[in-house]
Amino acid sequence: MTPRLLLPLSLVLAPAALTQTLPTAAVTGSAAPAGEILELSPFQVTAEAFKGYYASQTLAGSRLKMNVDEIASSVQILTPEFMQDVGATNLNELFLFTTSTEASGINGNFSDFNVGTTSTGDQSSRVNPQGSQRVRGIAGADLTRNYFLTAIPSDRYNTELTEINRGANAILFGLGSPAGIVNTQLAAAKFKDAHQVRVEADSAGTFRAEVDLNRVLIPKKLAVRFASVRDDTRYYQEPAFDNDHRQFGAVTLRPWQGGTVRGFVESGGRHANRPNTIPPASTIASWLANQPLMVQRMRAVISATPGANLTVPDNYPLIYSPIAQSWRPTGTSNAYLTTASIPNDMKLAILRNAVIYHDNNATNPRILFHPNMSRQIAAVYQPGSVHPGGAVGGGGAIESNITAIANPLLAMNPDGVGAAPAYNYLVPEQPWRTNPVQIPVSLTNLAMFDFTRRMLSGDASFQNDKWTHHNVVFEQTALRERIGLEVAYDQQMYRRSAYVPFQNFSGIFVDLMQDYLGQPNPNLGRPFVMDRVGMGTVQDERESFRATAFAKLDPARQWPDSRIARWLGRHTLTGIFSTYDQKEINASWGQYYQNPPGGFVFSAADPLGSSRRKVNNIVYLGDSVLGARSETDIRLTPPTPQKLWNPGRAITLRTFNTTTAAYETLTLQTDAEMEDLSHNTQNVDTHAATWNVSFLRNHLIALYGWRQDSVVSEIRQALPGADLLADPSSIHTPAALLNRIDDTFRTTSWSLVGKWPERWVPLPLAARVNAYYGQSENFSLGATANDFYGAQLPSPSGRTREYGLMFNLLDSKFVVRLNRYECEVANSGANTKYGTLVNQGILKPFEFLIEAQRLGNQGAATPNYALAMEALGRLNAIIPARTRTSASLDAPAAGGDYARTDLPNLGDTQDVVGRGTEVELTWNPTENWRMALNVANQETVIDNYGPRLAELWAKVEPILGSGGLIGHLRYFNDPNTVPPNYISHPAPVPGDTQMTVAQWIETNVLSSYRNQKKQEGRVSNEQRAWRVNLVTNYSFTQGLFRGFGVGTAVRWQDGAVIGYPTELVGDTLVADINHPHVAPAITNIDAWVRYKRRMAKGRIDWTVELRVQNLNHTAQDLIPVRSELTTAYRVAQYRVGPPRVWSLSNSFKF
Repeated sequence: MTPRLLLPLSLVLAPAALTQTLPTAAVTGSAAPAGEILELSPFQVTAEAFKGYYASQTLAGSRLKMNVDEIASSVQILTPEFMQDVGATNLNELFLFTTSTEASGINGNFSDFNVGTTSTGDQSSRVNPQGSQRVRGIAGADLTRNYFLTAIPSDRYNTELTEINRGANAILFGLGSPAGIVNTQLAAAKFKDAHQVRVEADSAGTFRAEVDLNRVLIPKKLAVRFASVRDDTRYYQEPAFDNDHRQFGAVTLRPWQGGTVRGFVESGGRHANRPNTIPPASTIASWLANQPLMVQRMRAVISATPGANLTVPDNYPLIYSPIAQSWRPTGTSNAYLTTASIPNDMKLAILRNAVIYHDNNATNPRILFHPNMSRQIAAVYQPGSVHPGGAVGGGGAIESNITAIANPLLAMNPDGVGAAPAYNYLVPEQPWRTNPVQIPVSLTNLAMFDFTRRMLSGDASFQNDKWTHHNVVFEQTALRERIGLEVAYDQQMYRRSAYVPFQNFSGIFVDLMQDYLGQPNPNLGRPFVMDRVGMGTVQDERESFRATAFAKLDPARQWPDSRIARWLGRHTLTGIFSTYDQKEINASWGQYYQNPPGGFVFSAADPLGSSRRKVNNIVYLGDSVLGARSETDIRLTPPTPQKLWNPGRAITLRTFNTTTAAYETLTLQTDAEMEDLSHNTQNVDTHAATWNVSFLRNHLIALYGWRQDSVVSEIRQALPGADLLADPSSIHTPAALLNRIDDTFRTTSWSLVGKWPERWVPLPLAARVNAYYGQSENFSLGATANDFYGAQLPSPSGRTREYGLMFNLLDSKFVVRLNRYECEVANSGANTKYGTLVNQGILKPFEFLIEAQRLGNQGAATPNYALAMEALGRLNAIIPARTRTSASLDAPAAGGDYARTDLPNLGDTQDVVGRGTEVELTWNPTENWRMALNVANQETVIDNYGPRLAELWAKVEPILGSGGLIGHLRYFNDPNTVPPNYISHPAPVPGDTQMTVAQWIETNVLSSYRNQKKQEGRVSNEQRAWRVNLVTNYSFTQGLFRGFGVGTAVRWQDGAVIGYPTELVGDTLVADINHPHVAPAITNIDAWVRYKRRMAKGRIDWTVELRVQNLNHTAQDLIPVRSELTTAYRVAQYRVGPPRVWSLSNSFKF
């Protein structure tokens, strides 16, 4: 690895002078003055290769500059003119107009959000928008800067061009995403003075300013370039924003002929609260619709209860607390009200609890305790401030229950008193939590809450990052560029912190607590959201060294009179050596209550960092909804400014002192505690070679690439229970090593391109036709899991096959490429519940059996002993010794019983297969008219799902399955009973509720696995079979409209697959993948008009532009992204539509 001292020596002139609010558009190169000889680098693509939207050269073929029509890889090159016409300032915006690409965000063309059976959230796309993209429906592409891997987001201000290489390509990177690589070539200092200032504002409130200054200090020897940007983006959805400030400096030095030194340095940062693209889920509609059902159910139970002479009126509000009102302050810590002493209305509350919550036969929806509120302390927020006192559900702040021990638990886990549950919060049921054919359903009533205009989290969330990037390159060519060498060093440092509340259980609930400890609840009936999400941080450091050498051999040029020499062709040999070192530290943080003052302490079972000391924030969203007949009667108030992530704040609560038998007020301090920590390191040493040869007077071009990557990768995870904040060093212990890869991978790529012999058989319109075929592969380190036998899963690998035709007419004025691709990603990670089968389905019964063996046959008390020992013998033959040791099942623990531990990091795989057709056309019919069209058809499906689970279950099914040796025995939780439960209890009989071993495995593992297995062949989420993008611009050069220009961009997307018809057959969901739920097609239209003129006697070129994005759409045009799991098409989740935005920009070149 190159010493870091090399870094600053060749980098110059940090752009301190450019820290004003201005930024830059990349300065487009122009032709040299007459008679001047341009020195063009074989390691760089420059503006001389651009013609409108068409770029004739790329580095994506062999890491050297090659003609685009001589490579088989699918490469789309986006020129400065294209970026200017579509108005893109970053990669996510570019991806809206390119081939087979998708990007998320408020203006995106897919959502890239997570949805589970109980939760939903778009956190990842808001925290890391540049990583929230997809190519060919497979996965996100790797991002690079000058072909160095990066986490730094791109921006127009210092971008020379962007290359999208779709599919695996071992010539570029052996270790990488199978979806492809997106490379941003950063601006370089040029040997021509050029300056540009650009300012822009839009209807959402955005202000963006760029400055780009390129200056020649010594003609043909030394040039410098400075650029800066200030982009204060505002959004239609308030109060979202994204402030992006960056500075960039570059230098080019040519000390002697053929020798060049280039370098740049960039620093920047973003402070953001990005828009929420996915509306919140809501329980309000189900609660309103089902109140009559609840009343009817309560009446039925009351009428069947002897002595219960209670009545339930038709309009009875379902609001009482089921348990909390049974407590009262007394001098005895174990005293609580008995059923006999509860007033009638409280009896009704308990009856309601039994009917609605504890009745196993109750159907949904119902009322329940909030899933994140049980046994937690909550901090309650009113609009604008913390409520000064009282209890959640009883006045507004915090309360404590009484425990059977001397010290109160501060509202946590008073289970020691009778059968009373912990402190809970009563809310409407989320029907999707218990109904297997439902998923979280979006709020869609914009009259109740217009989430297209307001964020549910208000200004509470943040996503901040900052970075520095240093790069220096030396290149030398000789013998008229027949040989050359480039040596490059790159260093990047990236930091990110983000807090995105109201994810996961991100529903809108109603406060149903009428009283608490006899106090009226002022928040009764008010809608609220709750948050206990923490902050995440990332530290990413990368250091790379790369040496590239080439040699060109042209026998025909050396021996022009030799026929043999002409048949030998032209050859270019390229060798690459590189090192890549990355260290990434990920941490998650939570807000926790610290130890209280005085004699009050938390239970020993709840140390600092315990989940039951984690702060819960409740934010109310409006007035009471009691009495509302439908959602149209309700208006939610957007949250006022709240600082939910606020470690160090003080929370006041009331607690009961069991020593003095009195309530007291305590102030608890909160602080941030590190919850999780991981260290990921990668060290890659690469040796690669390419051979590019052209035969038959350049009519047959072959390219072959070989690559060897020696990889050492480690993933370290903090140990459970470690005090990470006080001592993070445990991450470096052997026990913290979750996964290590030390291996060498060899990959190859090859292609053939045949050109039509136009010299012998000329075609009309000076057409040139090429046919091509290519294959490539790569690998990634995404699979970090192990299997049942302790072996590491194979690394995911990608293979791509490309073939097609390319037509070039009228000297590159009209170029079209027809491409067909087939790609496969093998061994991609899959959630098959493999770990559940191993730990709970196999090793847990095995623990019962070896415990029974230890205790021995106890005669009549253990009627199944012989059967158990036979099963043990057969499992012993299957379970490797290594697995037994890892699960702590070699010997009993110190107490005499076995104490099994779950095997960590278990996983399984699946394959992803994609096929498609792509058409890319650029047409520059005149110098003032340019046009680009791309058409993409894709189908990406899942295959070979869960092979390891299937193989393992086939081995253990004769033992644990429904017809197996012990499959019919009861499944118990505690293996350490005397005698053991498994062999001392008879098998269940009809009517028993206790599951058998086989039933437990079927319910918790196999039903889900079979459903997913039957869905092999399903396409990836939100996949659209067809996409068409058209971009065109026309500039008037004469007549009345001289100086004006007009353009448009049209994006059409086919209907998206957002789910499948699903039925519940027994305990298994069965999906019909042949008849997917398809959302409607979408068309988006952008348009712009420009005016250009020269000012100051021709020394300044002024351009003013008026642009409108999404001319035919508004944010209220919601876009379906998930359907319900029902046979009929019903949308469950929407995303906010791209808003219509007007912008005005002015640029000055001089």
